[in-house]
Amino acid sequence: MGLLIVELPQDILILIFLRLTVEGILSLKQTCRALHAIGSADYLWHRSVTDFDLPLDLPGNAAVASLSGNDLRDAVVKALRLDRKWRDAEIYPQKASCIVSRCDAFVDALQILPGGKWLITFQVEQRTTIVSLWSLHDVSHAAIAFQTKFRGRIRSHHAFHDRVREEVTIAVGSRNDGYDSVRIYKVSTRAPKGPPFLVPSSMVLETQAHELLDLGLLREVKIYGDVVTILFTRFPDRGMEGETRILCFNTSSRIRAVITGLDLFHCTSLYMLLPQQFAFIGPDQCPELTLYDLPRSVLGSSDVEDSICKIGEPRLTCPLIQYVGSMTNLVLSDGPTDSNLPQFSFALAGFPPFGHTSENQMLMLRVASCGMNAVPSFSPTFASYHLSFVDQQVRVGSSGCRAVWIGKGVDVEGCALKKFSAARTVCGQEVPATTSTLMPAFSGLPFNPQDCQCLVFDEVSCRLCASLPSGQVFTLDY
Repeated sequence: MGLLIVELPQDILILIFLRLTVEGILSLKQTCRALHAIGSADYLWHRSVTDFDLPLDLPGNAAVASLSGNDLRDAVVKALRLDRKWRDAEIYPQKASCIVSRCDAFVDALQILPGGKWLITFQVEQRTTIVSLWSLHDVSHAAIAFQTKFRGRIRSHHAFHDRVREEVTIAVGSRNDGYDSVRIYKVSTRAPKGPPFLVPSSMVLETQAHELLDLGLLREVKIYGDVVTILFTRFPDRGMEGETRILCFNTSSRIRAVITGLDLFHCTSLYMLLPQQFAFIGPDQCPELTLYDLPRSVLGSSDVEDSICKIGEPRLTCPLIQYVGSMTNLVLSDGPTDSNLPQFSFALAGFPPFGHTSENQMLMLRVASCGMNAVPSFSPTFASYHLSFVDQQVRVGSSGCRAVWIGKGVDVEGCALKKFSAARTVCGQEVPATTSTLMPAFSGLPFNPQDCQCLVFDEVSCRLCASLPSGQVFTLDY
């Protein structure tokens, strides 16, 4: 007579569980109490979530290693339920919550932080910019946790949420009276116990009017961890060649370094700041990924002096033409996924140029590396979609699992909010990548897709935030 599975030694049962997908583990642990106990082991879930391909909404600010098996299981179950709803072409958002009411301040830009719990708004009122950090832990009672004002219009902005330190770093590049300036703030995300809801904050850097003049025209700001980088363009003048320069700043040590010697074409390339490195993707005709190391002075200790350094040879260059092909509309994710240094991963979406065919394929390219000296791996996914006259405000999740964009037809009736779901394997069966309508042209909600002035998207919670020309800001939730 054969053995029952529960009569096998426990170490054998654990090996069986380790060979299952998370869906298989969840199914097997429901069969009896003995398998439920083994399927709830912390070790099992810490191993299983390592290869889990959906973004997880982890509780609190804890790292994965410090969470229990039950916490990880709950996060996985939540992610699977959300993925099923996200892939369902018949389910639309049913609720829109107004965060900012009608006002005289025009919303110039938005950024939602990973997890969908924090939103940054950049409002313009006459010649003043208002930067606000909103807590969305309860969207029905959204509250401002931090706010600052300054003269000028923003040219670029970026924010980074350090979940372990429980703080948000916000960098804003702005222009006032013909001069560029940079302001960097650190804001605590430790929730206050009651009103007022403002949290502790500090200004890390504020440049003066003429301080950045020699660097050129401010183009783009990026943050990862303690490092902030600001791209500048110097155009040819009086016999001097044009170039792209990068100002690097460490928010902890306050050390600065200026990278010189980059060609002008870098200012038109896609730019990504990574752990210990930065990357460019371009040019359009023959795209390639080029990785450079950040200056050691910015990554090192506080006893290193400020420096100006010539750009060195790239750490590596990877052609992308075999993945991108003829696609000309390339969009990067807002940043790399949170990971332990020096690992990184990010996503790149590609759309074909508008043509005469009604069906086309979009590309989602996942780029991942396990270390500074490792060659990145590239995982392309293609999905058929109905080509719009204009695909704009494309928002790509860092893991490459999800994306949204506004597809505009030749008339108002053709304008809709679209969504993308990456391919994945479920219980041994391949689920193909899909695109579908997330919000039709006439949604029955307080606004329609053609009304969106700015759009941001968080792939972890599938929460969207949109600003309208009236100054209102709404959140959309499943």
